[in-house]
Amino acid sequence: PPLSLEGSSTAVPLSEEDRLVRAAHAQSQRDNELVRARTYALQLRDRARDFAARDKASRAENAQLKDRVDALERALERSAHLEGNLDYMKNIVVRLFTMGEEGFPQLLPIVATFLQFSAEENAAIEAALAVRCASRART
Repeated sequence: PPLSLEGSSTAVPLSEEDRLVRAAHAQSQRDNELVRARTYALQLRDRARDFAARDKASRAENAQLKDRVDALERALERSAHLEGNLDYMKNIVVRLFTMGEEGFPQLLPIVATFLQFSAEENAAIEAALAVRCASRART
């Protein structure tokens, strides 16, 4: 059946031109809707990229903060270790000074452990003591 004008009290058949105009109008509306959907999809893609970039930055910052917390926890442990054993260390230092240089080899491992010397620091001190002992032996 031929299309008719809507809302009219009598049905009037539409001409081929009117049908083409209506079809073109409907296609135009679909095209506009498609453009809006594509634009929205591009906006969503851009937002997803922004969120991914922010997530990556947040993860990097989180890793840095975890490293900082770990370093602070280690420093706190060392501080507590030193504080708890301060009297012990004081007695070691007193013995070190009162015993003289002959007490250094005996007390160095205790001091190195207590102060958590690195291997390099320990080696440097032992080398310096060896040089000192060698120079005293020559005199």
